[in-house]
Parts: sequence; structure tokens; C-alpha cells
Amino acid sequence: MVTLVLGIGNTLLCDEGVGVHAVRAFVGADMDRFLGVNRKRSVHEVGLLDLMAVAHLAGHLPERRALIGIQPDIVGWGDAPTTAVAQAIPQACSLTLDLIAAWRT
Repeated sequence: MVTLVLGIGNTLLCDEGVGVHAVRAFVGADMDRFLGVNRKRSVHEVGLLDLMAVAHLAGHLPERRALIGIQPDIVGWGDAPTTAVAQAIPQACSLTLDLIAAWRT
């Protein structure tokens, strides 16, 4: 089984980037290097529903999917999450790992 953990957010808007920060907690520098070298950066944003629609049209919408969210405290200019949101990231990562483990059994 292939598992995709997708972190969504804008890392220029403080807590809005929490999904990206959470994924970074899983994999660190290797993912950052890949994204920096192999992807062109764009100011255009794609929403979750857009991604789901494209996956559905392409026949790649996963059978099992879950949304784990963290409520932002501040959505303003900044390159790091607030303390409250940063403290919630480990719990979100733990919930994600528990869910993936349950799906694999």
C-alpha cells in the first residue's frame, strides 16, 4: 500500500502553513531539497478541493483518506507557526501515524 501524507498551507502566512510544517516534521531536509531542486515555485495556490477534483478526474482519488487539521491562531505574515500551533504539530503527526498503522492492519 502506498501512503501519501500531504501537508497543505502557505508558509508565508504564519499558522496557515501548519500542514507544510507538520509534513516537515516527518521527513526533514530530503523533502525540502527535492522540492527546491525539482519544482518551480509559483505564487498561485491550489486548494484542497481542486486537488481532490483533479485526482478524481485522473482516476487517482484514494479509497481511504482523512483530514487532520490544526486550527490556526494567527493568519498573518510570518514564516513560522505560533507557539500554540507549533505545540499541536507533534499530536497531529502522532494521529497521522496511528491512522496509517490502523489502515495497514
